[in-house]
Amino acid sequence: KIIATLVSLKSSIKKSQEEEGPKTAFYGNVLQGNKIINCAFIANKGLFCSGQTNWESLNIISQKIIESQIQINRIFAPLEIANFLHSIVSKEHSLILDKKMETVVMQIREIPQVEYPEGIFRSANSNDEILLSTYMELFLLESFGSADPEWSNKKVKKLIETDSLFLLEVQGTIVSMAAIVRRLSKGMAISYVFTPKAHRGQGFASKCTGKLTAYILSNKMEYAVLFADKKNKQSQKIYSKLGYQVIGEFCDIEYESVL
Repeated sequence: KIIATLVSLKSSIKKSQEEEGPKTAFYGNVLQGNKIINCAFIANKGLFCSGQTNWESLNIISQKIIESQIQINRIFAPLEIANFLHSIVSKEHSLILDKKMETVVMQIREIPQVEYPEGIFRSANSNDEILLSTYMELFLLESFGSADPEWSNKKVKKLIETDSLFLLEVQGTIVSMAAIVRRLSKGMAISYVFTPKAHRGQGFASKCTGKLTAYILSNKMEYAVLFADKKNKQSQKIYSKLGYQVIGEFCDIEYESVL
């Protein structure tokens, strides 16, 4: 039987690098000896948790979060862990469910060896900002049912400034985009893969994702990962053909408000 022998939870105030004002950071681990069972982190009202699906450990984290009185509006964790935290924390904090998106985590460790359609793959620049902001809005609308134009523009601008947004261009028209959203010590995560409806069915998303994957693995990274909507079998099929394999399931839960 696994027993949590140590819970280390602290609160601190940090200023966002985006200068949005003070943020509450709340973090902790549940340990057995020197082995971490679960860890949790709250930033900007978002709760992120990882580790084992161990109910005793997760219950300790849930109770500590409730005791902290820190309000949250989002939970992001492996599927079973997210559902468990949601069942406890949402009830105690009177949270109203807004959106729930289940995703599969897919990983690749070898450069894709596939044939691609025509097109130029390149990094995005400031001249692409307006169109790609529109693409970002459409991506969010299709994925979550809503989108904030101002947020989309800021996100695209930041991705371009950090050399993290890439696109596929065919005869002067941008037909697909994809972005690096997380840079880890041994790999990178891909997201915001989007192709407008008018350009779908021609392999453009596959090429854009494949070329970005090759770019990541060619830069001394061991792997690339991406999150695909669990209900979107077509996107999973595209990634599978590139060589991606499912390694887990995650859940992103958002709440309307705190009563």
